[in-house]
Amino acid sequence: MRGKPCSHPGKLLEKHLINTGNIALLMAEHYSLTLDETERSALLMHDIGKAHPAFQKRLCRACPAANTCPEVCRQSSPEQVYTGHGTPSAALVLAKTGSIILAEAVRRHHGALQNLDGIKSYWINGEYADRIRELTALYTWPGMATLELWDEIPADFIKSFPDEDSWENLCFDQLEILLPVNNPEAMSHLWLELRKIFSLLVTADRWDAAVGTEWQAKCWHPQAQKFTQFIQQKRLESQHSGRSELALWRTALYEKTINNATQIMQKPGLYTLTLPTGAGKTLIGLSLASMAAERFKATGIIYILPFISLVDQNAGVAGQLFDNVQEDH
Repeated sequence: MRGKPCSHPGKLLEKHLINTGNIALLMAEHYSLTLDETERSALLMHDIGKAHPAFQKRLCRACPAANTCPEVCRQSSPEQVYTGHGTPSAALVLAKTGSIILAEAVRRHHGALQNLDGIKSYWINGEYADRIRELTALYTWPGMATLELWDEIPADFIKSFPDEDSWENLCFDQLEILLPVNNPEAMSHLWLELRKIFSLLVTADRWDAAVGTEWQAKCWHPQAQKFTQFIQQKRLESQHSGRSELALWRTALYEKTINNATQIMQKPGLYTLTLPTGAGKTLIGLSLASMAAERFKATGIIYILPFISLVDQNAGVAGQLFDNVQEDH
C-alpha cells in the first residue's frame, strides 16, 4: 500500500514542496534577489524523490498518527532500496529544466556543495542505469497536480525521462561544452547563481521542516544603546576581576577602530580587520557590521564562522546586541 507521500511525519509531500517554494520566493524578494519560473520549478521538485515506498514506510513508523492514518504506507518490495532522495530529485530537475546549476543545488541540498571536479564526476561519470533504478522506484500521486509542473499527472517518472544517449549528451554538454571555463567572470556568475539557489533552498527547506510557520521578514535596526551597555558591563566585569587595564586597552582600541572605520568605510566593499587575540574582535566586528548595515541600507548582517563552537559563542554575544539573531549550523 503506497498511500499519499509525506515529506515529514504528518506533512504531505506536495504541501512541503509548495511551502518551500513560497518561503524561498519571500526570502528572495526580501533580499532583492530574483527567482524565475525555471528556478521555482526546481524548488518545487527538490524533495520529489521522497515519493519512494521504502522512505514512506520509514516515515510512517516515525509518525504518531500512523495507527489512525488511512494513507499509511505499510510495505515496500525488497528491490525498492532507498538510497536518498536528493539524487533522483536532481535527475528529474535536470531533465525538466536542462540546468546543471539547479540540479546540483537540489542534489546537494542536504550536504555541502562540491567543486567542479566532483560535480563532473557525478554527472558525467555516473551510471545511467543508476538514475533509472532510482526513478523506477518512485511513484506519482494525485497531489502532484497542485505543483502545476505537468499538464497531467504522469503515470511514472520514466516515460518522460531522456533515453541513455540523450541523458549522457545532456550531462556532457552542460559541463564540458557549454560551461565557460575560460571566462572567469562568467564562471563566477554561475557560481553565485548556484550559491543563491542553494542557500534559498536550504534555508526555506529547513524553515518549513523545523519551524513550520509562515516566514516573515524581520527588519534590521541598529542597536547603538545595546552596544554601549554591553561595553559598560564588560568594563565593570573586568574591574571586579582585577583586569581594569585590559578593559581600558580594549575600550581605547574599540573607539579607535570605530573612528577609523567611520572615515574609511564610505562605500560598500571588502574590508578587513586584523587584531590580536583578546582584543575584542567579536564586539568590534559586530559593531562595524552594524555601522555598515545602517550606512549602506542593508537588511541584515550575516556572520560566518568556521566552527560550531565559535558560532555558539558569537551568537551569544550577538543576542545581547541585536533583537533578532538566527543561528544556523
